[in-house]
Amino acid sequence: MSVVDELVTVLGFKVDDAQAKRFDATLHKIKRGAMAVGAAVAAASTAIGVLTKGASANIDETGKFARSMGINVEALQGFEFAAKHAGASADQMRSDIAGFTKSLASPIPGEYNDALLNLFHINPFEKGSRKLRDSTELLLEVADKLKGMSAQKALIMGGELGLSEGMIRVLRGGSESILKSTKTLRDMGGIVSEEDTKRGRSCKIH
Repeated sequence: MSVVDELVTVLGFKVDDAQAKRFDATLHKIKRGAMAVGAAVAAASTAIGVLTKGASANIDETGKFARSMGINVEALQGFEFAAKHAGASADQMRSDIAGFTKSLASPIPGEYNDALLNLFHINPFEKGSRKLRDSTELLLEVADKLKGMSAQKALIMGGELGLSEGMIRVLRGGSESILKSTKTLRDMGGIVSEEDTKRGRSCKIH
């Protein structure tokens, strides 16, 4: 796997294929000693700068999504990383989290917030208030409810919450599996913190 592919896999960066190939080619040339040290450093720095621009944009995007949903940005990345290992997509995780969060705030009786309370016996509100809890925290509790269920039953139960098959597949591993994915990503240095997202906004080049 190339250096750029590893970055894409671990951090979810979206980079232009042509730029990525040029970056990898530069690194290979450096390893072979085909370029003078000064020229190699300059070329690599330029390539890294191009990729960093894309990385900053993605960090900013991650932060914006987390803030718009009122969720923890690190927890979001843990779900996305777990999704990749479960054969689901990060985009599907975001779509599910957005739909789930929207349903919690729905004032319409019979919406998914009722299913969460009545079917899963999970209170979507903070104790002693009507303030909604972080959706990722609630989904971790849902994960423990789905863990051990048959695939068919989990699909039915998760479907009552409006969750996709991909999200249900991730949740069936239980909260421990998702939290482990978050820790693994953090240990690899791939977690983007809230502070990182703020820096991403300031570094983003328009």
